[in-house]
Amino acid sequence: MPKKEGKPKGFTVRAVLLGCVLAAVFTLVNSYLSLNFGMGVGFGVVTIFLSYVLFHKLLGNSSKREIALTWIMSGTGLSVAWTIGFLIFVQENVVHSNLPVWLAPSIEAIQDKTLSFSAWMTPILVIFFLGATSGLLGLIVSYCTCQLFIQNRRMVFPHFTASAVVIDSCFKREGHIRFLAYSLIAGFAITFVQYLLKVINVETTLIDLSSHLPRGFLFGIALNVAFIAIGYFISAPVALSILVSSLAVYLIAAPILINQGFVTYSPNSMQQYMNLLYQYTISPGLGVMILGGIVLSVTKMLSARLKPRAPESPNALEAKGSKLGYGELFQFFIRSLTTNRRLFLCFMVVAASTLTFAYHFNFLYPFPPVISVAFTLFFLLAAGFVNFVIITKMAGEAGMTTDVQSILLFMAPLFATGYRGYTGYLIQPGSPSPWVGNSVVGYAKISNGLDLDLKGVVKAVLISWLPSFIASVTFVLVMWKVAGFLTPTMPCIAFVQALPIFRMFAEGTIAGVIDPTTFLAGGALGAVLEAFTPASIMGMALGMLLPPFYGVPFGIGGILRLYSDHKYGAVFFKEKGVLIASGLIAGGILTQVLMSIFLVISGLTR
Repeated sequence: MPKKEGKPKGFTVRAVLLGCVLAAVFTLVNSYLSLNFGMGVGFGVVTIFLSYVLFHKLLGNSSKREIALTWIMSGTGLSVAWTIGFLIFVQENVVHSNLPVWLAPSIEAIQDKTLSFSAWMTPILVIFFLGATSGLLGLIVSYCTCQLFIQNRRMVFPHFTASAVVIDSCFKREGHIRFLAYSLIAGFAITFVQYLLKVINVETTLIDLSSHLPRGFLFGIALNVAFIAIGYFISAPVALSILVSSLAVYLIAAPILINQGFVTYSPNSMQQYMNLLYQYTISPGLGVMILGGIVLSVTKMLSARLKPRAPESPNALEAKGSKLGYGELFQFFIRSLTTNRRLFLCFMVVAASTLTFAYHFNFLYPFPPVISVAFTLFFLLAAGFVNFVIITKMAGEAGMTTDVQSILLFMAPLFATGYRGYTGYLIQPGSPSPWVGNSVVGYAKISNGLDLDLKGVVKAVLISWLPSFIASVTFVLVMWKVAGFLTPTMPCIAFVQALPIFRMFAEGTIAGVIDPTTFLAGGALGAVLEAFTPASIMGMALGMLLPPFYGVPFGIGGILRLYSDHKYGAVFFKEKGVLIASGLIAGGILTQVLMSIFLVISGLTR
């Protein structure tokens, strides 16, 4: 009897070598972008086309699995550039930071810009331990919960799906790759022309109409073909939730709050947005995002107790997946973990190691070590899990994320204890990495079409850790030594923006960042709308928290999706719409990032 064909081989030597090399290269690029401009970019399309040409065209036959694993290895990693860079920045700019020598070299060593082994060995090992344990916990949590996420229709993970479509198109005939190429070229051409016009002071990338409106109104449109394509790609309810929420905040709530004196007025749109965010909208926005899911869980559990259970069809179960709250997800996580002995053992070893670290190093000194252990457990089982769910839902439903919720989840509880100092706010031992976690869930979502399995995804992620870690450490230390921070070469805008927030908590100068009333109201509103309407909690929250320029392009995409589904049926999206959106997203974003870097560097070097 002939042997049954298994999955094509993926972890070839050439795939691992190329994946690791690209992981290091992309880590260097994104480390520079992250430190200096607070941004990052995915190079998935570059990896896919490069590996397809090298493996399939030049070196013989390849497979979707091999190229997909190369893409995963190149696009994930264990970068610590931001962490090490910010620790250096704090030591340079805060006189009494009192960071322990196990976390950062002494102020004297930083002032001398020493790269000696004795000064850096312990901090680098500690940072690697914290990053690796956080990443492992993120892998475990995502492994246990991804089944619920991937059966959710709203969790489309637009960026992951776009890259998967590119891979699939490379191996399909009938003009798929050509059709995708046309979309890529269109995304590139439109964005490139916009930035060429920007060079001659003709602004077509961002139309800000706030100055033409009455005092307090904020309105603008980011004319970005990629954002419109993302709005089309994600479900219409999510895209339209972002639009409606954004318009309600910036055209109704903002003028009232500003003219009544509740929010400080500024003629500058971005400054006005920041004032509105930190003086008001952050509270209801986080309430919708965090409390909405909790209230939804409680409501569903009470409803389940009051109503007799009836058999549920597969379609009903799938629809139910889109409405899961944090409590149900946590129960599913515990159940999945305890039924897998090997995974449970791994979890216990990592958790025990992290708790031992917390007790030994006592990162919340002068509190006793038991407090450090208690907060590590809190980060592991409560705050960290909720943060993972929030970021995964944002990435899955809207294709973009924000970390603003960490202020409430991690910093506020610690601040409430009376703890003052930088160390406890800079590290959160035991917190599952939401970035690793949401990546694994995203890859799992598109794995079937690429001949992947969950174990293969996890293995590819782990392979990328060492090259990206080495690249990020090397980059930040060399650039700090050679160019320094707060220089034309390394402006470190991300650090400049982050330091005041950490200083508020560490030095006790915070004054009412979260308003309990609007926070609770936001949670109640989010739960009600999610339960009884097509609205999305994450869409509503993102509309409140994102700048006022993003709602319209997302909304346009959502309206186009409604129109195409109504006129041509859902099959149009699966056969052609995905290709169009994927090409526009990949071409538009890559061109935008490269042109933005070019314009910024040109401005810095004049």
